[in-house]
Parts: sequence; C-alpha cells; structure tokens
Amino acid sequence: MKRRRLTPRQAIQVALQQRAVIVCFRCEKAFTVEDAKQIEIEHLHELELGGADEIENMRWSHKECHAKITNGTKAGTAGSSKHRIAKAKRIAKGGKKRKGPAIQSRGFQKPPDGYSAWRKSIKDMEND
Repeated sequence: MKRRRLTPRQAIQVALQQRAVIVCFRCEKAFTVEDAKQIEIEHLHELELGGADEIENMRWSHKECHAKITNGTKAGTAGSSKHRIAKAKRIAKGGKKRKGPAIQSRGFQKPPDGYSAWRKSIKDMEND
C-alpha cells in the first residue's frame, strides 16, 4: 500500500492534534485544532516584490492576521502589502503621471509701482 501525502494544512492539523505548539507569526497566539482551517502561509518578503518561494521566507499566521497585513486596516492601506506592491510598480513604471491637461498656475497680481510691504511696515512703525 502506498503512503498518502498530506497537504501542508493537514500536516499542521496532525501536529496540533499531537499537541505541538505552533504560534501565529503576527499575533503570537498558539493555534488550536479548531484553527487549522484558518491557518495561512504568509511570505515575509512578498513574491511580487522579488521574495523567494522558500521555507525561510514563509511563516504561519491566522487568516485574519494575514488579511490585515495584506489589505491594510480600516480605511487606509498604507503599510499593507498591496500598498507596497502598487508603489513598487508605480516607481518601476516611471512614477506618477497626471492624466489630462497640465494645471495652470493662476499667478499673482503685480503690486502697484513703488509699493513695498516692507517699507510700508517700517513707515507705520516710525509714525507710532
């Protein structure tokens, strides 16, 4: 009879059933047998940013913990994996380019001849 190969998730489930202590890389809480379906492999250095698909670059984390680092928290994505990947692609492409016509400066009106705000303030101080 040929031995059956276990998937990584099944291997973790077996290890947890045998009372192995495996901790989430992000929240540092120990996984339970019930958590086995919520465990994901996380790459420390994103594959899209040149990270290796090697064991040294992988960590186990809860699905929620992994989602926070991938998608960001609440309304902001700053610091998330998606943000870093988008920024790297934008820089590689040549930076931000504005679509549409260039924004025209409205400039400033020229002051009347002989007017100087500095001279005016000095005169005001001398009169006091």
